[in-house]
Order: sequence, then C-alpha cells, then structure tokens
Amino acid sequence: MLASGGFDQRITLFSRSVVTDAAGQDTITWVDEGSVWAKRINQRSVEAVQAAQIGDDDVRELHIRHRADVRTTWRLEWAGVGYDIIGAEDFGGRRDRTRLLCRQGVKDGR
Repeated sequence: MLASGGFDQRITLFSRSVVTDAAGQDTITWVDEGSVWAKRINQRSVEAVQAAQIGDDDVRELHIRHRADVRTTWRLEWAGVGYDIIGAEDFGGRRDRTRLLCRQGVKDGR
C-alpha cells in the first residue's frame, strides 16, 4: 500500500546501540526502529548543495512524516542501500515532516 502526498519510498530507520561486554569491549548493534514512507526531494537544499560542493555527491534529501526521535547517529536503508543520517530536522509549515539529509554508505561498515 502506497502512502499519500508523494511519500512513495519505503525506508527503514536504525538506531545505534552500544553494548559493553565484561572485558570492556564495545559492540555496536543497529536496532530496527521501523519502516516508514518517505519522499525523495530532487531539488537540493542549501545543506545538500554545500555538501556536494565539498565532494559529497552521494548526499540525498528525504522527507518523512514527523518523528522527533530521529538522530544523526542513526542510519537508514533505502532500496537496499545503507545511508548515514547527517541531518535531521523538523520541516514544513506546520512542522509535520522531518527532513533527513543522508550520505550513501555507512561509516563503520555494519
């Protein structure tokens, strides 16, 4: 079932969880925070344009329905590709959306 309002891309959000074992070693795991509908924004925002100017051509802008819990420590998966979330902010006249700036690829490879 497709969502309305141009939200036609399905993404899955993941939060970062760090667990320290008895030996003091940290292990990072990624917790599935759920799948949501997103809208890809083709017209680049100022932040995305600035990122592209410094060589980050893999920056994408996605909008989702408002979520106050999304952080830049999170990542997402979209169309089978992992993205680090580099920006998350309220957006829209009624702040009914969250704008995500994402960089293709994940830093730690997990």
